[in-house]
Amino acid sequence: MRKFIAFFLFTALPALSFGQGVGVNNDGSAPDNSAMLDVKSTTKGLLAPRMTLAQRGAIGSPANGLLIYQTDGNVGFWYYDLPTTTWKQLTSGGWLLTGNAGTTAGTNFLGTTDAQDLVFKTNNTERARVLSGGNTLFNRTTALYATDLVEVQADATFPYAINAYATTGIGVYGSATSGYGVLGEATSGFGVYGGATNALGYGVVGENTASGGIAIYGVAAVGGATGVLGETSSTTNGARGVRGYASGASGNTFGVWGITASSTGVGVIGRSGGGASTYLPNTGGSFSSATGTGVVGQSNSTTGTGGTFAGNNITTFNTLVDGSGVAGNSSEIGVYGYSTNNGNDKWGGYFLTARSGTETYVGGRTGGTNYKINGTGTVSTMVKDLDNEYVNMFCPESPEILFQDYGTGKLVNGRAYITIDPILAKNIHIDEKHPLKVFIQLEGDCKGVYVTNKSKNGFEVVELQQGTSNVDFSWTVVANRINTYDENGELNSKFQDVRFPKSPIKPKTISQTVDTQKEDKGSSIDINKKKKTK
Repeated sequence: MRKFIAFFLFTALPALSFGQGVGVNNDGSAPDNSAMLDVKSTTKGLLAPRMTLAQRGAIGSPANGLLIYQTDGNVGFWYYDLPTTTWKQLTSGGWLLTGNAGTTAGTNFLGTTDAQDLVFKTNNTERARVLSGGNTLFNRTTALYATDLVEVQADATFPYAINAYATTGIGVYGSATSGYGVLGEATSGFGVYGGATNALGYGVVGENTASGGIAIYGVAAVGGATGVLGETSSTTNGARGVRGYASGASGNTFGVWGITASSTGVGVIGRSGGGASTYLPNTGGSFSSATGTGVVGQSNSTTGTGGTFAGNNITTFNTLVDGSGVAGNSSEIGVYGYSTNNGNDKWGGYFLTARSGTETYVGGRTGGTNYKINGTGTVSTMVKDLDNEYVNMFCPESPEILFQDYGTGKLVNGRAYITIDPILAKNIHIDEKHPLKVFIQLEGDCKGVYVTNKSKNGFEVVELQQGTSNVDFSWTVVANRINTYDENGELNSKFQDVRFPKSPIKPKTISQTVDTQKEDKGSSIDINKKKKTK
């Protein structure tokens, strides 16, 4: 057998060269200096050993790089990899720079078949990485949270982790049948930022189809951070930092809903005019304005209520059938007004109707005198008549600030002393300029009476002509109210010398028209339409 091989090598081949390499060809050329075996032909190929999977497995101690062609199972070229002590198949084809055709999804893929990450680079710098566990990272090499499917990190070169722009349509779309459509969290800066360059576009849209779910949820991880921030740099009318719009025509739908789990937090804070936001802790919403009005409430219905407010944890809201500007509801005090300025012409409340001259001031001060109620018109009360219908009764009013009291007495041997109630006595001022006024109505026959020895403590009733009658009588006393002083002894309010004082200075009012921004049909969001294009 050996003789036959030698004969073949020396006689059958047209050219066979020996030396540093072996050349097999039919043109007599020497082998290339870099090759141990140089096979040259334009009509024939090199045939590797062909065997089955079982025959391949029977090869004892295969050398590193040993090559065979397998004829069954996964047909193709296989080579032995000594470092891993496994046979590996030489796959046909590869991903070309100009793309591939004829691929089968699931069968052909770009990636790894072992527990190794897939890395993408440009300019020899890593830009993205798909971890072996399934996380996809951009500008990161390790995941912050194992449950994040996609993570994007911003740095000094790329300060915006995700920026979405929509010339038309929606910049960012998030949808969740449960959980959160879009969740943005920022330890500083912005959790989610969306920009739209078209009037009909939306920077960020969140949708949740589950009852009680949340479409967009913003979390601020540290004090001073912002979960969701709405901002507009435009100075033209109609610009909105945040716009809430509920398209549901019925049921409990909310355009904007703010809630805080903190017992000292604020559900919603709104401020106009720039500057620092001022707020009252432990409130559902705090609104302030640098120059104008903190809160404006308007109802488009002719019988609607501009604003409805409730305190004391009550859940039933009462409003007027004909509507009102404000409806205050509480188990204690429905409406509370407070002026922090204790100077003149400062009031806790002011009420005015369109009819000229009909105005009422409540809880204030003017001309150095404190008033509980001051206004035009008259003071009255309502009682029921014989038909059980309400009718008015009116209070007497005088040019001075007076207190009065009523009582009865009886002459005994022509004399009687009436003691004024000590509480009334403490609150009236009696002197020569401000005498006690006493009015007596006899209720029996006598010579008549006169009043003497008047003081803030009482007065004496004496029968004329030294009479000795024993007669009943009624009395009325009227006196000026005494001035009041604070705990430091300074005048708090003057009363005793007030007569026809000047009325309060009417506060100046500003008439403004509500700028109603109606939602036109063209700017509404067709969620279903957007879904089809995703």
